[in-house]
Amino acid sequence: MPRIGCTSQERTTLAGRKFILHRRSELLPVLKEIGEAIPDKLVTGPPVMIIHYISSVKDGTLVELGYPVLKPYENDIIETLTLPETRFMRIYHKGPMAELGKAYGELFGHAGRMGLVSDEFGVEVLHDISDPESCSIEARLVIHDWNGLLRESVGRVLGAAEAERVLGDCSKITEETGLDTRFELVRSAIERLESAADDFQRYDCVSRCAHVFPPEQVAKLRASFTEAREEGLGFLEAVDRVIAFMDSDPGWSEKATRQGHTILASKGPRDKKAYEAAETPEARAAAACFCPIVRTKLQDGMPLTFCYCGAGWFRQQWEGATGVPVRVEILGSLLNGDPECSFAVHLPG
Repeated sequence: MPRIGCTSQERTTLAGRKFILHRRSELLPVLKEIGEAIPDKLVTGPPVMIIHYISSVKDGTLVELGYPVLKPYENDIIETLTLPETRFMRIYHKGPMAELGKAYGELFGHAGRMGLVSDEFGVEVLHDISDPESCSIEARLVIHDWNGLLRESVGRVLGAAEAERVLGDCSKITEETGLDTRFELVRSAIERLESAADDFQRYDCVSRCAHVFPPEQVAKLRASFTEAREEGLGFLEAVDRVIAFMDSDPGWSEKATRQGHTILASKGPRDKKAYEAAETPEARAAAACFCPIVRTKLQDGMPLTFCYCGAGWFRQQWEGATGVPVRVEILGSLLNGDPECSFAVHLPG
């Protein structure tokens, strides 16, 4: 079979455990304990590990580990976990566990060259990890459905007929579409969107294409805000409480500040090491940019509306935290030659 391929996964029920993983050597004893606690007749396949890329864990990695089962099953040792429906790119690693990183490098490298980006969690199917020198692991990059989200949001804002016209051949993009073609089709769709919609409509459409921020992380922001309000603090004081929480928690890499009813935030470089080593402005910008569709084509004329996708990252956080609509303005963009992408989150009032 091909070394890298794409396929889909239906929503799957797992019986297992959520815990903080420090070393991969911890997996085997945990799997043994989980396996012994589940009746064999319920198990439908090899164990699965869900890896959370964004969490509040300071030391280690938050994972969910379990066996796929016919129906929910729980006891004192295990709980019911859920692997959501996904579309993913996968690579099969057979060999020493210590060399799994090379397979991941190949997987993420291929995705980047195709203009694809991972969602905020990854998946591994652990076919055999009994011998650390001879493992069999299927590593999965969960593909963020940018095109699907754009299609859905443009249809909601402009209507189905207009959405079909605006998207055009962009709707035909697949995982196999090359980066050059992907860029041209996305750029054409964004240009048509700019002609068909006002600025707020463009913001509302494209900001909904952003990565889906983990709901459990947003819930922590909401809890911080709600607790402050219940203590009698005003709206802006509660916002400051959320900012203080974000500063103390490793789940948020972007530092935020407040000026009146506006929150200021910026995106640090995607690849800090490459950014610091870059010898040209173009190389520095490519290392800073998080989007594989444009990071090597920043000079090729993508409309600024495209960066409302980055604005959507902060929209999710602050609408989730405060429970009210916010408007996110693009202050700086690598597309415009600015040194970083920066945003202003305008709060109501």
